[in-house]
Amino acid sequence: MKATELLSMQLEGGRNWLTSLLKDLEGEETVTQPTAAGGNHALWVIGHLACTESGILKGFVEGKESPLSDMNGKYGPGSEPTANVADYPSKEELLAKLDQ
Repeated sequence: MKATELLSMQLEGGRNWLTSLLKDLEGEETVTQPTAAGGNHALWVIGHLACTESGILKGFVEGKESPLSDMNGKYGPGSEPTANVADYPSKEELLAKLDQ
């Protein structure tokens, strides 16, 4: 098995696990922070994973610019999640970006 095939299998398995956890979350639940002290909620995590995965695959593996680089300001290093659902695309839109 090639390293790229292993990476692809791991990413697909992780995505399947993530989407199974997210399927029941809707509306305000998607921006509920995990602790009383805050933290990264589901919509931020999906966006962050999409940006990170795209950056790794396109940038490091293919040597190209990530097609999701415009999302780095909201989901990249140093970004701060908000608890306002209107600040984010829908769960379905973010999952589509993750698939991209």
